[in-house]
Amino acid sequence: MNFAAELRRYVIAPTLDYLNHGGKAAIQIVEGTMAAESGFVYLHQQDKGPGLGFGQMERRTHDWLWSVMLKYHTNLASDIMKIAPKRYLSDVMRHPSVVACVASLEYATAMVRARYLVVEEALPVAGDLNGQARYWKKYYNTAKGAGTVWHYKRAYNELILGHDTK
Repeated sequence: MNFAAELRRYVIAPTLDYLNHGGKAAIQIVEGTMAAESGFVYLHQQDKGPGLGFGQMERRTHDWLWSVMLKYHTNLASDIMKIAPKRYLSDVMRHPSVVACVASLEYATAMVRARYLVVEEALPVAGDLNGQARYWKKYYNTAKGAGTVWHYKRAYNELILGHDTK
């Protein structure tokens, strides 16, 4: 079993199930996002960027999710708080610090999934790699991000499916 398969089995799938936002399509977009963003290697964005954790979540995005989306989805917010490392909780912010995305794979998984929950467009169906790549680019990496649809697909094929694309 490779790292991506272990991450899926022991972290991503159980975390998404715990949050009641799992299923094959959700698992695939979260693991694909992590593969494309960090290659399952980097906990801090290379080239001094602001992204943290395997999902390379930026503080601005993280804090926006807590102040806008999770503020109104109290059950989901409560469940995410339960898996957040306690040492990163702040009375001032009323939510964990983005640094918790580095300290906890479960928390990073939850926050990547939360980012996609604000999107009105449904997740691509499970197995639709082209759809996942376009969805990631549009809603997670965004037009301003350096990632490309090709980059996502290559990362997914190499790191998750184990296909040599060179």
